[in-house]
Amino acid sequence: MEKNYTPKSKRVIRCMAVFMSVVIFLILIAPAKVNAEASSADNEVVGSYTLFGDLNCDNKVDSIDYAKMKIILLGTTDQSTVNIKAADLNGDGDVNSLDLALMKKLIMGEIITFPVKTKYPSTVDNSSTYLFLDDSNNTFKVSLEENGSTGYQWEYTISDNAAANLLSVDSYCFTPNLIGTPVQKVWTFKALKPGKYTIQFTYRRPWETDVQPLKTLKYDIYVSSVSGTININQDDSFKIALMGGGIFGGTWKYSNTDETAICLLNKEIIDEKPGIPDSLNLTEWTFIAVKPGNYKLIFEGSSLYSGKVQCEINVI
Repeated sequence: MEKNYTPKSKRVIRCMAVFMSVVIFLILIAPAKVNAEASSADNEVVGSYTLFGDLNCDNKVDSIDYAKMKIILLGTTDQSTVNIKAADLNGDGDVNSLDLALMKKLIMGEIITFPVKTKYPSTVDNSSTYLFLDDSNNTFKVSLEENGSTGYQWEYTISDNAAANLLSVDSYCFTPNLIGTPVQKVWTFKALKPGKYTIQFTYRRPWETDVQPLKTLKYDIYVSSVSGTININQDDSFKIALMGGGIFGGTWKYSNTDETAICLLNKEIIDEKPGIPDSLNLTEWTFIAVKPGNYKLIFEGSSLYSGKVQCEINVI
């Protein structure tokens, strides 16, 4: 028996059909957003979240993600249509049949966590890093597990706020489809000043200000200067720090074009592991700019640290 629809009913049906078409398009065809990112205009810190296995960014891993990975491997669609970073389930830097097999195992309940987790180990307490103050060697990462469902969060303080800048905070989840799953948070910092600094991480509930943190972590940063120009105001002080020590016992000496204009205030050798002959150290010189002009400080290293570090000092 044929149904008779009023004009109003026909319009409603057409609208519903269009709506369902858009939904299907968004699920199966539209490009997925690769890692939702949020940046703060104040400090330019970028945050991202990656749920491994979630190729269509709907916060779960299911047969739709499995189908999308199959299509990618068959080469019938562009990789830009999915969150390809979330598809590398074993962390080998490639998306292939091994990842497809892992996706199937998770959907079938044979595994609950993807092995890519081993590629993001947690930073150990009392860790340290040696960096050079240039654009290619002045970033470092700290990685820690956090479970927001418990209310606990990692917070950090730097011994000198001007020593390093936070560039990004990335969160990775390796166990999808389970409530209360922890994430691995990775902080990426950029070193800004030469010298030795410490970042102290504490794991606590933000509202429990009078309770000792559940966990703590200390991370030391040793930042070496590089050749370049230092602009400084008269009567201000500045630091130059260079890596030394090690298996070859590297040391530094310097020459000054005018010791009456650029005066040494202090020299300190900061040893990460005192008493151990082969340990690295950081020699830190503190100077003061006494009078205006242009001067040079030239540092020469011995053995492993051969070569020169030349600093042009412009005193205003």
